[in-house]
Amino acid sequence: MKKRNNIDIIKSPIIKITDSINDILEDSDEKLGYLLDPIDNDFLRLWNGEKVHTVEWYENLSGMEQLEEILMCKKSFLYWVETYAYVSVTGGKIHMGSSEQWLSSPKFRVLCELFSQHDAVLLLSSRQIGKTTLGLLYALWAMIFFPKIQIMFLTLNTVLAKDAVSRMKSMMEYLPNWMQVANASQAAKTTFIDLVNGSQFLTSFISGAVDPDKAGRGLSQSIILLDEFAFCNHAETVYTAMQPSLATARKFAKLNGYPTLLLGVSTPNGAGQNQFYSMLNNSNDIEDIYDFENKKLYDNYLELLNDPNKNSFISVKIHWSETHRDEDWYLQQCKDLNFNKRRINQELDLAFLGSATSIFDDDIIMKLIPKKKHSEFQLPFGLQFKLFHEIDPNELYFLGADTSASTGPSSDFSVLSLVRASDGQEAGVVKCQFAVVKKFALLLKTTIKGLEKLYGLNSDTLKVIIERNSFGKGVVEALVYEDDGELESYVWMDQYKSGEFVYGFWTGNAGKMGSGRRDMMFSELMNHVNGYPELIHSNELISELRDLVQLQSGRIEAAKGRHDDTVMAYNFCLFVRRQMIKNGELEIDGETQAFGVTPENLLDYIDLSLTTGMNETFSNEYNIYNDLLPEEILMLGLSANDDEPELMDYIIGL
Repeated sequence: MKKRNNIDIIKSPIIKITDSINDILEDSDEKLGYLLDPIDNDFLRLWNGEKVHTVEWYENLSGMEQLEEILMCKKSFLYWVETYAYVSVTGGKIHMGSSEQWLSSPKFRVLCELFSQHDAVLLLSSRQIGKTTLGLLYALWAMIFFPKIQIMFLTLNTVLAKDAVSRMKSMMEYLPNWMQVANASQAAKTTFIDLVNGSQFLTSFISGAVDPDKAGRGLSQSIILLDEFAFCNHAETVYTAMQPSLATARKFAKLNGYPTLLLGVSTPNGAGQNQFYSMLNNSNDIEDIYDFENKKLYDNYLELLNDPNKNSFISVKIHWSETHRDEDWYLQQCKDLNFNKRRINQELDLAFLGSATSIFDDDIIMKLIPKKKHSEFQLPFGLQFKLFHEIDPNELYFLGADTSASTGPSSDFSVLSLVRASDGQEAGVVKCQFAVVKKFALLLKTTIKGLEKLYGLNSDTLKVIIERNSFGKGVVEALVYEDDGELESYVWMDQYKSGEFVYGFWTGNAGKMGSGRRDMMFSELMNHVNGYPELIHSNELISELRDLVQLQSGRIEAAKGRHDDTVMAYNFCLFVRRQMIKNGELEIDGETQAFGVTPENLLDYIDLSLTTGMNETFSNEYNIYNDLLPEEILMLGLSANDDEPELMDYIIGL
C-alpha cells in the first residue's frame, strides 16, 4: 500500500522532529484550492504542487490495510493529523497536514509530539493561527482511538462551546467511513458529543450562575482543554479546584495506556492576576528545551524540566510572523481591530500588558524583551545563578538581596539580582524560597564566592546590598560575623540620618534613614525602566515590572496576588547606584582572581556545610557586645535601644 508520508514512531523522551519537515513556504495569494490530479485520480493536487490521497482512496483500503492504518493512527497523533485530518474553511475544507499554515512552522509538529509525550502544555499564539483547532483535533483523535475517554472543553461562553462541537462534528465527517465513530444518539446535541464507543466531549464555561469552585472540582476528565484561558473568569479558582480530580484521572489514564493532557491555549490578556499569564511565566519554554535549528533536544533539557522554580507546563509561543501570515494580513487585522493599539499588541504581537493602573505605559512594556542566559553557575539546593552577559572584573557590580521568610508556595520569594553599576544593566538573577535564614545565607555566600572565584570580582568591585528586614538581619549577621568575617567587606553599609552607619539596606518611607526613601527608590526605578528598557533581561524581572500598580494612595506595589521581590532586589541596586553616582564613586578597578575554577567545579572550592546554627552565632555575638556603650554599638551596626529583640527577631525556628 502506498502511503503519503512515512512518519517515524517517535522515541524521544519529549520530542523528535523528523527530517521530512518542509522549508517555510513562500507566501501566495489564497491558493488553497484542490484539483483532482489529471493523471492519477486517487490524488488531490494542492496549491503548492504536493499531492495527497483523496478520502475516497482511503475508503477503498482492504480490511488489513484499514487495520494497519488504525494502529498507526492510534500510535501517533502526528501521523493521523498529517494523513487524515481535514478542517472546515469558508466554502469547503482543507487538508490540515498539507496546508500552507501547517507547513510554514515546525512548531505545529512539535506540539503534536508534546501532546503525546507531556501531560501539561501551554500554547500562546496570535489570533487566527489555529490554536483551538489543533486542540480540537487532538480531542477527536483521542475519542476515536480510545473508547470511553472523557474530554472537557472549558471556554468563555455558550457560543464558543457550540462552535467547538460543530467543528468537531465536521472533522469527523471528513474522515473515511471506516474510521468514523457514530453518535450514540440521533438527537441534535449542540454542546456535547456522545459517541457509540462511549467517548464523550463535554463543554463548560463559567458564568454568573455557576460557582467556579464547583465547576473546577467537577473537571475529572483525563484530557482538559482550556480555551482562551487568559480571558476565563475566575481562572485561578477553577484551575486550583480541578487539581485533585485531574491528578486521579491522569493516574488511571497512564495505567491504562490512555492519553492525558491539560492544554491551555490563548492570546494574551493583560498580566497582574491573570492565571494563564502566571502559568506561562513559570513554565519551561520549548525554545529553551528544544533546538529547532539542529532538530534535537538540548543536552540539559532534563535539568530545566526539573527546575524547582518552574511548574510542570511546557509552553510554546507562535507569533503570526512565524507562520504563512504576511504584512498584508497583519495590516488587515489592525484595521479589523480598529487600530486599537492595546488589542493589536496583545492579540497579534503576543504582549502581556499591564493593567489600567500599571505604572508603565504599554509602549514600555512592549520593549521589555527577555534575553536568553549567557551562562550560569551552580548554587546549593539545586539552584543556578543565571548570567546574561560576560562579567568584567574591572567593572563595579551590585548584588541586591531581597529577603523573605517563605512558608508556602504563595509566599514571597527571596531574590539575588546582579546589576552592572556603569549603566544599571541587569547582569544576573536567582529566585528562591526559604523559611530558614541560614539556608539563604549559604546561598548568598556561595553566590559571592562564585562571582569572586569564577569572574574575579572582589569586595572593591562587588557591593552586596541586603534588605535589612526581620529575615534579612539574620542574613546580614551571617555574612558579617560568621567565617571569621571573611565576607564582611562585601556588605553594603547604610547610613542613619544621624550620620552613623549600619550593615544592610533600609527600604521604608520613614524611620532612621529619613522620610521618603521608598518613594525615591520607585522614582529611580521608573526613570530607569522608561529610559533604558533594553537593559532589563530576565523573565523574573520583566514579569514583575508588568505587575506593578499604583494604588489610589499613591503607593506603588505588586498587583494583588502577584510579587515584586525581583523588582525590589533590582531596585536596591539602582538606588545605591544613584547614591554612588552622586558621590562620584563608580570607577573602581577589579582584579581577576579566578584560577582553575569553572562553573562545573565551583562547589568543590566552597565549604557548603551549614553553620552550627544562627541561634548560637547571634547568642555569642550578643555576649561579646553586651558590655559596649551605646555609641560603640551603633558604630558596629547594632541597635542601641533594641539589642535583645533585634538579635532574636531574625532567629527563625529550624
